[in-house]
Amino acid sequence: MESKSLSYDISWLDDDALTASDKQLQYYEVKESDLRDNEWLYLYAELVLFSKWAMDLSAYLPVKMKKVVVRTREDVESTTKLRSKNATFYMSFTSCGGLECRGIIRRTTDEIPQHMSLQVKCWIDN
Repeated sequence: MESKSLSYDISWLDDDALTASDKQLQYYEVKESDLRDNEWLYLYAELVLFSKWAMDLSAYLPVKMKKVVVRTREDVESTTKLRSKNATFYMSFTSCGGLECRGIIRRTTDEIPQHMSLQVKCWIDN
């Protein structure tokens, strides 16, 4: 079977994304307790930084997470959106070096074991 690489343009959340009528279906703002229980989200933040600079990031780590929003089209309860097979994670965080960062990671799977794709985008705001 030939593997297809799908690439989509990913952009930051619209200003009204979390207030739109479909908020409950598509978006979940991650609570602080969920951040503690899902430390892999910090790994995603590191991937975001690494996508900007493929170098030693030790001067910028650890990061302080400010906000994470998960978007999925799957009809699941908001607290289980973190574990959705296909989800987009919008995160804002501050690096150890004081950089204000925003990043997006889109995680997609195709239901084949060990098949997962991550698409990453990073913005440095200062």
